[in-house]
Amino acid sequence: MKRQYTQEEYYYQAQTRVRKLTRFYGHLFVYIIVLMLYILKEYFGAPLNFFPVRYLNDLVMSIWTFVIAVKLVKLFFAEVIFGEN
Repeated sequence: MKRQYTQEEYYYQAQTRVRKLTRFYGHLFVYIIVLMLYILKEYFGAPLNFFPVRYLNDLVMSIWTFVIAVKLVKLFFAEVIFGEN
């Protein structure tokens, strides 16, 4: 038996979904900028030796890529995999 949702519950679910999407796209934007800096540093030899970029290496980018991929699956495919709830 399916549960009947009220208008407020639909609004709250939509609001939560939009908040999650906004946060994900913000993180994805920062990731893409850092990825470009990493590619410039590692593959083109750009002299980027200032504080935060100095510590970009393969391990950091691998972990960050894994985290972004997990967030992507969790956000877009969780309902398909785990059902409505």
